[in-house]
Amino acid sequence: ATPAKKAPAKAAPAKKTPAVTARKTTPMPALEPGHQSPALEAAPPHAALTARANTAQDTPAPVKSPARDAGKPVRPLESIEEQIASFEGVPQESQVQLLRHAGRFPQLMRASFEPLIRAYLAGNLAEMFRINESILDNAPELRRHNADFLGAVLYSRNRRFVERLEPLLRKGRLFAAFGALHLFGEEGVLSLLERRGYRLQRVEP
Repeated sequence: ATPAKKAPAKAAPAKKTPAVTARKTTPMPALEPGHQSPALEAAPPHAALTARANTAQDTPAPVKSPARDAGKPVRPLESIEEQIASFEGVPQESQVQLLRHAGRFPQLMRASFEPLIRAYLAGNLAEMFRINESILDNAPELRRHNADFLGAVLYSRNRRFVERLEPLLRKGRLFAAFGALHLFGEEGVLSLLERRGYRLQRVEP
């Protein structure tokens, strides 16, 4: 019997690889007066205002990385969803009015950066808060809108932080990191802890 010959294999036609579009976060550009970014046009007011002020927060890498390298647990005091919900808690009118002011006078925010850094390095929380408030010196009618913003984005979150921080403090050996303005004033994290009976002592670096 003659052995059967194998039919030569036909090369399968090459399949076209579907194009994949990579999605990445584009940094929000610094805008000049009168310029409007397409990204800002599509963003809800609170997101655009956050982009303008660059206030989105996370635990900074210089804090997280050494802790993780040392095998220490790192945990947030709020979720991203909770942080977003805090911004959404600012009344729509206040979001819009503050965003309009930020867009109309971007130079005021830029001019505050260096004084804020100097106040931060000096450990002067009161001066940091004063500089932050001074951005609205040319628009006193916006103070009530800023109060809405601070109430939702700063003070309500401070109360959440303290509520979740206290059980961890009771366990001891805790290091907690916050944005500096979360520490200032009667509604700041430090004052809230004092009202719960904690004694606080400032430690100089």
